[in-house]
Amino acid sequence: MNKLTLVLTYYDCPEMLHQQMIYWQSYLKGSVKIILIDDCSMKYPAEREVSRGCFNVPIEIYRITKNIPQNIWGARNLAFRIALLEKIDWVLCLDIDHTLPLGSVQDFLNNRATLNPLCYYVPSREEVSAYGLVSMGCHSDSFLIDPKLFWKTGGYDEDLTGYYFQGAAFHFRRNLNAISRRVSLNSLSTHFYSSAIISDASPLQDAPKTIAPPQPKNKKQTTLNFNWERTL
Repeated sequence: MNKLTLVLTYYDCPEMLHQQMIYWQSYLKGSVKIILIDDCSMKYPAEREVSRGCFNVPIEIYRITKNIPQNIWGARNLAFRIALLEKIDWVLCLDIDHTLPLGSVQDFLNNRATLNPLCYYVPSREEVSAYGLVSMGCHSDSFLIDPKLFWKTGGYDEDLTGYYFQGAAFHFRRNLNAISRRVSLNSLSTHFYSSAIISDASPLQDAPKTIAPPQPKNKKQTTLNFNWERTL
């Protein structure tokens, strides 16, 4: 597949979604495929917002039908299950407040043949501010990966959904680093929007910073513990 698949998860942040759509409108036909997971938005369903736009790239929207608090990790599991079933090779997974500029898409297409499917790649990042773009550190939960490598980790453990410290993301990164190598990919750059620029850009920023309980050894990770449907 000669395109980049972009995975995003969404929950009731229409202003940030509209900013994402501005980027999507710049993508060239055949360059990007978008998989958007709506984590059971209660006020602003993603399919309603996206259906108002016009794009050159295919967009698939799936909706989780159970409202599970802070279920971004379950939403990502669903996206990667779809990517595996559709035999997609490279997926860039971003939080909704991170966008992918057109230049980075072209850089990926130019260099994709050099990427190692046994590694995962972390893009560079710039913050969108009132003064322009400002360089900042990489985001630990933004990565480019082959879906087969993603599932070798077992995915995100949904029993740890909702825990900020040592939760699902922490265990996923630990498992991924045990079987793969992290590589910085500066040519693939993302733009980060804070709530100072777009008010609903970071919908989980005020969530409780809870610590996950210790996990027993050899625990089987649970994934896709919810119903879902395709809406677009």
